[in-house]
Amino acid sequence: MSMNTMIKKGFCLVFAFCLPLPILALDLNDLRLNWYNELTGYPYDPEVIEIKNKITSLTSVGKKQWDAMIKDSGRSRLWNDLSYGSSADITESYDRLQSMALAYNLDGSDLYRNEQLKSDILSALEWMYMNQYNESTNDSGQNWWDYKIGAPLRLNNVIVLMYDNMPPDLRNKYLLPVFHFCPDVGHYTGANLAWIATVIAVRGIISGNETDVIYARNSLNPLFDYVTQGDGFYEDGSFIQHERHPYTGGYGTSLLATLTDLMILYHGSSIDFSEENRNVVSEWIWRAFEPLVFRGGMMSMVRGREIARSATTDHKRGRSLVQILMRLRYLLPEESSLRIASLVKDWLISDKTFSDYYAYMNSIRAIKETKALIENTDIPVREVYEVYRQFPCMDRAVQHRPTYAVGISMYSSRIYNYENTNRENIRGWHNADGAVYLYTPDQNHYEGNFWVTVNPYRISGTTVAENSTAKAKTLSEKSWVGGVGISGKYGCSGMFYESKDPVVSAKKSWFMFDDELVALGAGITNKSQVNVCTYIDQRKLVSDNRNVFTVDGVKQNALFGSDTAPLNLTGVTWAHLSGKYSGMEVGYYFPESVDLKAIRQQQTGSWRDINEGGSTAVQKDYYLTLWKEHGNCSDDTDSDENRYSYVLIPSCTTSQLKNYCSDPDIKILSNTSSVQAVMEKTLGIVGANFWNNSTSQYVAVDGVPFLYCDKKASVMVREGKNEIEVSVSDPTMLNTDEIMIRLVSLAAGSIIRKDERVTVLSYEPLVLSFNVKDLSGRGLNAVFQKKELSSVERIQTDTVSFDLKYVSEKGDINLSVYSPKEQKALFRVTDMNGRLFVERELSLVSGMENYYLPSKFFSSGCYLLSLILSDRVISKKFIR
Repeated sequence: MSMNTMIKKGFCLVFAFCLPLPILALDLNDLRLNWYNELTGYPYDPEVIEIKNKITSLTSVGKKQWDAMIKDSGRSRLWNDLSYGSSADITESYDRLQSMALAYNLDGSDLYRNEQLKSDILSALEWMYMNQYNESTNDSGQNWWDYKIGAPLRLNNVIVLMYDNMPPDLRNKYLLPVFHFCPDVGHYTGANLAWIATVIAVRGIISGNETDVIYARNSLNPLFDYVTQGDGFYEDGSFIQHERHPYTGGYGTSLLATLTDLMILYHGSSIDFSEENRNVVSEWIWRAFEPLVFRGGMMSMVRGREIARSATTDHKRGRSLVQILMRLRYLLPEESSLRIASLVKDWLISDKTFSDYYAYMNSIRAIKETKALIENTDIPVREVYEVYRQFPCMDRAVQHRPTYAVGISMYSSRIYNYENTNRENIRGWHNADGAVYLYTPDQNHYEGNFWVTVNPYRISGTTVAENSTAKAKTLSEKSWVGGVGISGKYGCSGMFYESKDPVVSAKKSWFMFDDELVALGAGITNKSQVNVCTYIDQRKLVSDNRNVFTVDGVKQNALFGSDTAPLNLTGVTWAHLSGKYSGMEVGYYFPESVDLKAIRQQQTGSWRDINEGGSTAVQKDYYLTLWKEHGNCSDDTDSDENRYSYVLIPSCTTSQLKNYCSDPDIKILSNTSSVQAVMEKTLGIVGANFWNNSTSQYVAVDGVPFLYCDKKASVMVREGKNEIEVSVSDPTMLNTDEIMIRLVSLAAGSIIRKDERVTVLSYEPLVLSFNVKDLSGRGLNAVFQKKELSSVERIQTDTVSFDLKYVSEKGDINLSVYSPKEQKALFRVTDMNGRLFVERELSLVSGMENYYLPSKFFSSGCYLLSLILSDRVISKKFIR
């Protein structure tokens, strides 16, 4: 009687999604059964319609491979399409044999326990050992991954599935190449380490080698440590693989999947994973994975060269993550488990790219757990997800709003631009050049053939030389790349972009608020006599090209322009692109009317264009491309050619966009190569990117200085009715000192909360110091009760003001002075009886400047600080 027959007859009551029974001692046979059940999905009821359909599907795959297999005794290959000229054919052969072995083992399959199938699987294993994969195989000139990871992982699984049909000496013989190519975990890191550890663990279970099983478990310990360089997870949620490539949605997801397999394998054994390990994995979910998934789709900007694989789309990768989390959650504490369940349920329900909840589920276990989760009405979907996250250690930023999400993809002196290993992602030239990924309810935008048909020279958000390419695995010479968030929901990012060939430079900033993204560019120059363009958007349209594109109220034609002769649009203030359905629209607002170029056309390409192993079949999609030309400006004269500004407003109707443009929520405060700043009036937020170290740089609101910053920094200030919130980061990661922020028109009362590294230098006006040393770009935050200014008036542009930054124990004074012009002044410190302690003459500069005044010690007490000008005296009390 089969296991599933027993379940159907009531002899065994087991939750469909339960964990394997605890193994109190290290019983290798029980571990093998754990692995076998993970592969097959046992226990299950094959009469449940969703499971029955999956069994049929898996059987069909196995039968297809079996039917196509060459079975002649004198065969020179197993399948006609595999010549074994590439090591990938070895991995593929074992993958097909695994499909056949799975069909053989599935109760409910037409091939269940089929004797001829069993014979052909065993015969094929022998052929592979004799001809392609043995301890004498020469792997020279081939891909190491196939020999050490791809082939042995699948071979181990086939042996586990066919274990009872193979004598021990045969099993051990087929494992000889696994021992040969994987003697230990070597120097590998990240996902590669997890994969090789899995190879060794399962090999040890099959061969009865307990030492291997324990060694594999212990070799995984480094994966649970947050790294500060190289491969692995970072505390800010970044994940890096291949030294400097962002890969959360590729290798990061594979690492999580493999660790989940092993955590289930070792569950309850004497070498089970610790509670601390489990807590770290739980942190990864919220820090690293959740922010990078929108409605079930993993964002392209963290999938690396996987975007060039036709079989792996954003939503398919997201569905893989769903399956991982549904298994992982049972290993975590109840609170985390329930939170994951709500998250996964939300992704399943909101993902409209699949025909049903069970599509692209790769196992029966996933089908069982999905069905149980969807039918469990006690588990709610996740609440509306609103978040801004900066990933400084991988040069990415993301914001989620109720109806859309935005991703910013950058690179720097720390992170590579793109990867094209194995000739995949051949045209990823500009995918991290400040690319903007806008996700709307049109979930098909980045799906299908997007990466085949999109024009790789014109990636949305980038400012690049026209028709230029870039060498892969390249670092920028610029370190200013990063940003900061505020209130957990809003943020600003910036990138000092510079390409080497041709030489193009630009200061690029993005400000993400409640319903808009403001994009600013300044200092745009080139030294190579080429035309530079900023690509505002390259939007894939509905398959029947039904989208309506309107510019300043004028509906445009369904097709217009070409690559060599784009349409000229002059004096544009706004544009609107409708979607397939309501909520899928995109609005474009230009605070300064601008001349644009535009093309609306059908674009073609093939997967072979971006992946040497891809299909040559021609794919077609319609696109709208909108851009601004900057021409050939070798110098920054702060002219229109040196800058741009635009606002993306997703999910808005034409009338809503027109209303917004007539009274915009945002105001650009500065857009120069020194400072880029924006105010969101309805939120009371000012965001600013300071590109230089200077004590005289500031942001003014309505001509009045508002925010001073003395170092390179990304800054956000929120002025609420009763609160003041300030966030600061050092995007360069090079500052070994502090960043001083001076809010000259704001005063604070008590501290509500602040990071320890934030020091209050003055409450009235509010002056703060942020110690950013060794923070790797992470932001610091402080929140205060708001107070009306009393003893210090709000500064006007023509008014001199000063603040005492600090007085040392010796009595030395550090003074900050703002002056609208160069002039002489006298600074004095007296006690309340008029006795003079300090007197220094100052040569004031135009703007903000710090002055260090050596002085003699003066004791504690109340003093009067006076700045004496030719026409006035400014005084303040100071208590020492």
